[in-house]
Order: sequence, then structure tokens, then C-alpha cells
Amino acid sequence: MTLICMALSIPALTVLVLEVFVKHKDIPLSEYYHVHPQQITFGILFTVAVSPVLAKTITVVLAFRITVLGRRTQELLVSKIPKCIIPICTLIQIILCGIWLVISPPFVNIDVHSEHAYIIITCSKGSVIAFY
Repeated sequence: MTLICMALSIPALTVLVLEVFVKHKDIPLSEYYHVHPQQITFGILFTVAVSPVLAKTITVVLAFRITVLGRRTQELLVSKIPKCIIPICTLIQIILCGIWLVISPPFVNIDVHSEHAYIIITCSKGSVIAFY
């Protein structure tokens, strides 16, 4: 039931994100991500959107293995293993984002010297390795 609710909420979340981008189409894309929580939120929501696919894949693999291995794999499929993947993946993403924010967080870089009469505001990712 939880997976069904999450699967139905993902398209709604996608429409919401699309609405934000369409509503603010005149704002440069780099300004969307210059605040720390927005990058973290995107990472966590992306993980929540992708982890059900991983859970479903594991369920299908276990279902095919039932016919080969018998009762032991059937117990794994009936157990909560596929349902635990979404919270576990999300928790891992939260931990990684927390480490990134502690070690080398993103910051706003203001460049007043590159172009005369313009102030260029960019978002530095902090640690590029941690960002990716």
C-alpha cells in the first residue's frame, strides 16, 4: 500500500517541480540552487523517486528466483526487504548530504570584477566530488 501511494505521488511531485520551473522561467537556473536546502531537497526527492524502481527490480528478481531456489527465496520476497529499500536509500542520501554540508557546503560566489557595471552571482558547489 505504501509503494502504491508513493508511486501515485511521484507524478504529482514531478508536476509540482515542473510548475515551479515554468513559473520562474525568467530566473537564471543557477539561482534556483544557490541555497543549501534546495540542493539537498533535490537530492533526497530524486532518491525517493528512483528507489521504488530499485525496490521493484529486486522484487522481480526475487520472484524469478523463487521458481529456481524454492522456499528460502520465497521467504525473502514475502519479508519486508523490498519495502525497506526506499527508507534505507533515503537515509543513505540524507547521511551523504549531511556529510557534504559539514565538510564542504555550497556557497554563493559574488563576482564584481569580471564585467564592468554587472554583479555576477554564481553558486559554488563546494566540493565537486561530494556534489556529484
